[in-house]
Amino acid sequence: MKSNLWLRAAGTNGLSIALQEQGGRTSAEIGANLLAEATTAYDDALLIRTKVNHPIDWAMPQQNMAILERKIAKHDSTVNPRPHLDAALNHIDNALKIFAPTHMPYDHKKAIDSRMKILAALLDT
Repeated sequence: MKSNLWLRAAGTNGLSIALQEQGGRTSAEIGANLLAEATTAYDDALLIRTKVNHPIDWAMPQQNMAILERKIAKHDSTVNPRPHLDAALNHIDNALKIFAPTHMPYDHKKAIDSRMKILAALLDT
């Protein structure tokens, strides 16, 4: 049975995804605030889902945070996308430390595809 802390982290992760989606669809300051809330919620979830104690549960939000940072980089309120793309690359590289191609081929491929998109966006900045 999962602990209450783990369940709280799962709920916080779900909240993060919802805020990320809504923030990506909302322009200007309101959207930027929602994306910032998503970042905070992911950070809260990662306080519980640590790499040492829950490596896969840690890697999934890392991948989601990479997606979030890409959305922030593309958001109409972002002046300089570079720091967000750098953060996205860091998060996806963290996820790839866990998503082994032999044991987690789907997640590994998804992370590699995301990494390629991040690198392409970095070349465009």
